[in-house]
Amino acid sequence: MIIGIIFNYWHSQATDMQKKISYYNWSKEVQQGKGGVKIRVGDDLVVTDGYSQTYDLVEIFNEPFKVDMTIALIYRKGEASVSINMKRYRVKAPCMVIILEGQILQRRSEPGDEMPLSISMSRNFLTEMQSVSPNLRNHWNDVVNNPVIPLDGNILNRIDIFLEQLSYIASDEQNPYRMTAIKHYNLAFFWAYFYRIHESQNPKKQSRQDRLVEDFTTLLIKNYKRERCVSFYADLLCVTPKYLSTVVKLKTGRTVNDWIDDYVSTESKALLVSSSKSVEEIGFDLNFDSLQLFSKYFHRVTGMSPSAYRKKHLSAD
Repeated sequence: MIIGIIFNYWHSQATDMQKKISYYNWSKEVQQGKGGVKIRVGDDLVVTDGYSQTYDLVEIFNEPFKVDMTIALIYRKGEASVSINMKRYRVKAPCMVIILEGQILQRRSEPGDEMPLSISMSRNFLTEMQSVSPNLRNHWNDVVNNPVIPLDGNILNRIDIFLEQLSYIASDEQNPYRMTAIKHYNLAFFWAYFYRIHESQNPKKQSRQDRLVEDFTTLLIKNYKRERCVSFYADLLCVTPKYLSTVVKLKTGRTVNDWIDDYVSTESKALLVSSSKSVEEIGFDLNFDSLQLFSKYFHRVTGMSPSAYRKKHLSAD
């Protein structure tokens, strides 16, 4: 796990000198001091710059994987496409995108997409911050529901100042209270500038069909790991499977089965490249009765076997 805070710019073009690293091991590479680390405070703080000059992070983030830290992506200009827990977002700068530990992140790169500044915090670091300010946890549900946060020029300037000061504090190796200062400085910055980021807005009026699709999506997120039948979701929504399928297809352009397959296959991909579980264990986690059934399902949806997918995306040059 990455310990501390990391910031870097990702670049869209890989070079011949870049080294592929696996989804499962890339954070350990940073922790060990590789990839252009500029500032390091034991296992608590790492600051990097130009990380992708050494490793092809873009290729990594183009496939879904479970993050083992909390990440804030700060876009200063342009647009980009990302998926968080299988929900797609087209983000427009200036904005911040927050991904919490355990969520599934996927960059869906397109021509012209901008690479963001990234701030990543480990579970230990966040736990220590929350011990000082328990109210911080109250914002996590808001972040889950609204991970894309618009910014303005003033906030962007403050972020630059924040990172500059953070670097100064981290470099003061003689200060025995260095990590305490870093923890409180992060909290002060959050409460000073981001306490309004998820203030409630007037809810948009929805049609009955729009509400049905939203309710279906909510149920899917909660149940896709164990339920893959259209009738299951239709029963909970008190509609017929045919009506649910018709409305979802009309409103999203995709069938209910397409949505179910997308969620299950994305979770499968993330586990294959982000965990050390066996293919059989992953299949059981997703409520498949056997390795054969899981492999058959995965091949139908993705065109390759789970083992082949894992080998392809974890292999190093």
